[in-house]
Amino acid sequence: MGPSNVNFYGGRAAWDQVRNASLGVQQNLGFDTVLEVTWVGNWGVNQAWSVNLNPIPLGATFDPANADPTQAGRALPNNLLRTKFPGYGDINQEQFGGHTTYHGLQVSAQRRFSRGLQFGLAYTWSKSLGTTSPAIDITGSANATARVNVIGDAQKPTTPGTYFNTAAFAAPAVGALGSAGVNMVTGPGYLNWDVTLTKNIRLDEKRVLKFRTEAYNIFNHTQFSALNTAAQFNASGAQINNDFGRPTATRSPHVISFALRFEF
Repeated sequence: MGPSNVNFYGGRAAWDQVRNASLGVQQNLGFDTVLEVTWVGNWGVNQAWSVNLNPIPLGATFDPANADPTQAGRALPNNLLRTKFPGYGDINQEQFGGHTTYHGLQVSAQRRFSRGLQFGLAYTWSKSLGTTSPAIDITGSANATARVNVIGDAQKPTTPGTYFNTAAFAAPAVGALGSAGVNMVTGPGYLNWDVTLTKNIRLDEKRVLKFRTEAYNIFNHTQFSALNTAAQFNASGAQINNDFGRPTATRSPHVISFALRFEF
C-alpha cells in the first residue's frame, strides 16, 4: 500500500475556448431551387488534459532488478517502481494544452414549395483532429497502454464483410507501445433518404381535410453505425477475433407514418 493518487492544477488555469467561423455562398439555379456551399470551421483551444508526473517507466515490471524477493516471478508493487517519487501513486497535473480542430464542407440544394413539389438535398465532408490524454502486460508499465502495430494499408478491406484491412494490424512486441494512431480507419458511410408527401382536400370554404405521409429511409437501405475494432491476439500473435472489422450495429430501418387531419 502507498499514498493515494494526487490530482492538482499547476500554474495559471487558462480559459478553455471554442471558436467558430463559417463562410457560405448561395446561387439561384432556377426552378425555385437554391444551391448553397458553406465552409464551417471550429477550433478548441486551452482544452484540459491530465499529465502524470510520476509514471511507472516502460518495461519496469520486466526488469529483473524490480523482482519482488517475497514472491517469485512477480515484480514489486507499482508504487515502488516509480523513479521520480518512489512510494507515491500517480501525481496528475491538470494542464490546459489540449486543442481540437474541425473543418467541414457543406453543400445543399433546397427547392421551395412550388407547383406541389418541395425537396432538399444535403452533403457534408468534414475532418476533425484533436489531442487527448494518453489482460496482458505488454508495456511493462501500468501507466502505458499498448496499441497494435500497423503493418499495412488499414483502409483497404481484404476480407468480405469487413470495412477495413484486418490483416494490417499485428500484436506489438513485449515492451513496445505499438504504432497505431487515433481513428486509423474510416467507418461505414451514411446515406439517408426521407420523403414527405402532403395533400390538402378542401371540402368547402371552412373545412379542409389534410393527408400527410412521411417515409424515413424510404429505400430501406441497411446503414451500419458501428464496427468491431477490438483486435485480439493469441500467444503466437495470430488474430483470434473473428468479428474484427465487421459491423456491430445499424441505424433505423424503413419507417412510414400516415396522418389525417380535419380542420374546420
